[in-house]
Amino acid sequence: MKRISYKPAVAFIAIIFIKTKVWSQDPLSTAVQPSQGITMHDFVNMVLIVLIALLFMLVVYQLILIRQQIKRLRREIIPDAANEPLQEISFFEEIKRKLSGLKPIEMEKDLIIQGHEYDGIQELNNGMPPWLRYFFLLTIGFGVVYFMYYTVLGIGDTQIEEYEKEMTAAQLLKEERMKLAANSIDENNAVLMTAEMDLLEGKRIFGENCATCHGELGGGGAGPNLTDEYWIHGGGIKNVFKTIKYGYIQKGMAPWQDKLTPLQIQKVASYVLSLQGTNPPNALPPAGEKWIEGADVVASVNHTDSAAVTVDTIVVK
Repeated sequence: MKRISYKPAVAFIAIIFIKTKVWSQDPLSTAVQPSQGITMHDFVNMVLIVLIALLFMLVVYQLILIRQQIKRLRREIIPDAANEPLQEISFFEEIKRKLSGLKPIEMEKDLIIQGHEYDGIQELNNGMPPWLRYFFLLTIGFGVVYFMYYTVLGIGDTQIEEYEKEMTAAQLLKEERMKLAANSIDENNAVLMTAEMDLLEGKRIFGENCATCHGELGGGGAGPNLTDEYWIHGGGIKNVFKTIKYGYIQKGMAPWQDKLTPLQIQKVASYVLSLQGTNPPNALPPAGEKWIEGADVVASVNHTDSAAVTVDTIVVK
């Protein structure tokens, strides 16, 4: 006889298992895993996998039994099939009899339902297999327990509640990672920030800490003018970041690395650079060297009085 192949069924069960594992994960859980341990949702998924696997084995078992019945019928109907070897199941015979609920072929005449015949095909009074009945009752019991656990007693978290908890934990983890990333900013990797919210934050920090020396608009006071193209200690985001971070005590510039976070220094440095060309009233004259981003030649200026500025030399950097 043709051998029954169970490979498609096995592949189907494998796909169900993989899909269930994917569905049980939060979209963020592949990148971050804020929760630890097995949740009730994971437990339910594992129970469903076990039930599906059990159902699969029972179906395979029933197919084997059906194959045995077909072979017995062939022996009775087809004489040539008498020599065909009969594969007997030699283990769990009693369990097979109880679970399958199949009646011996000799009892077929007693099982015929009178009046239920069509084209020579008669219907037998075979009830639902016990294994299927037990499985059906098991699913009902599982549904009752599931409903009581989640809905009536409210012990377990619903999917919405689990989602909200996972999102909250993921947000906390995201904020923690952003803090770690912000603390890793230094004068070597600082970048110019142009977002409006970042510049507004930089403006606030500037007003609270820097305006006393450099003026509310950056035009200078005790400190130099920050709105022109000339810089004493170099322009550009990295140089300005370094100046704010370490300061220049000998020139009255205090270091801010102990009072501001690296991210805050980057924001205020970006705000300072956004002041270029604003020309506030009563601004101090330029001092230092003209900064041209990416250029190797800058002009050096020196002012001896507040009314005149002269270019003295050309400095090759």
